[in-house]
Amino acid sequence: LYTEGSWQDGVQPAAGKGILLDSSTALTLTADYALAGLRPWSGTLILDGGSDLAVPKENGHIFFGAGAGRTAELDIPSGSMAFTSFSGAYYLQFGCYGGTGTGVIGGRADASGALSFLVGGMEVGNEKGIGAITVATNGVLWAKDWLRIGDRSGSGTMSIEAGGSVLSCSDSIIGALSGTGTVNVAGSFVVSNTLYIGENSGVGTINVLPGGKVATTTLRPYNDAGTGNLSINGGTLQAVKSGTTIFTNVNFTVAAGGVTFDVGANVSGIVAANMQCLGSVVKTGDGTLIFADTGLATIAGDITVK
Repeated sequence: LYTEGSWQDGVQPAAGKGILLDSSTALTLTADYALAGLRPWSGTLILDGGSDLAVPKENGHIFFGAGAGRTAELDIPSGSMAFTSFSGAYYLQFGCYGGTGTGVIGGRADASGALSFLVGGMEVGNEKGIGAITVATNGVLWAKDWLRIGDRSGSGTMSIEAGGSVLSCSDSIIGALSGTGTVNVAGSFVVSNTLYIGENSGVGTINVLPGGKVATTTLRPYNDAGTGNLSINGGTLQAVKSGTTIFTNVNFTVAAGGVTFDVGANVSGIVAANMQCLGSVVKTGDGTLIFADTGLATIAGDITVK
């Protein structure tokens, strides 16, 4: 097992080389490191206070929990990790090839923890693996490209707690290719482009909890073979551009806590899904909210326009 003094800063891994973490023991790093060729197949890596650059092994990506029987965890209670690509490796996975991978970003009241992807993106639960990541209070997850939660017969969960935030600057997919993906949002979840829930026999579910917010341009299954579920109980949906749409093939339910649609000036939001609402509907902002013919909703509570 490598100790904190074993890491070499600023060194790109040679072809076929890397630093292997394959132990049940936890390794804690508290300073700034370039984690060259990091391969955390099992064990626990804790980054507490430093600013670290994660560089994958050539063509190897970075897997937390890779292979049947292996379990790995990444914790960033404070400080940050930035992921970059190297020679054909361009993503970080939690739980793949039958393994289990977990991560906790943030969680401390007196400090912030951050995980960012300068290139590529993150997959949680891939290739029959089980993955779960929690973005806790004062935690930030930022991806220049995509997020995939529950992919290729894997099972993935992402939980965004109150005070935590996730930003994807590209499309993101929840539940793809016979995978099962779930995102629980009590904090902030922003997807700059399309948020897909369900692709090619995959099942994607988004639960927006009290105080939670999901902001995106479009919310829909990737294709008719995917199943998309959207459940809101006291949370907010924010339209980020004109024509933001919740598509007809989304199973859209609102619990007794109700839903808020935030539609800003010069922006329109379209609800095409048949919304079943047991609570109230609140519309905020100076933009326009449209319920399309296919989205004629059943609303048990009040409708308020602010």
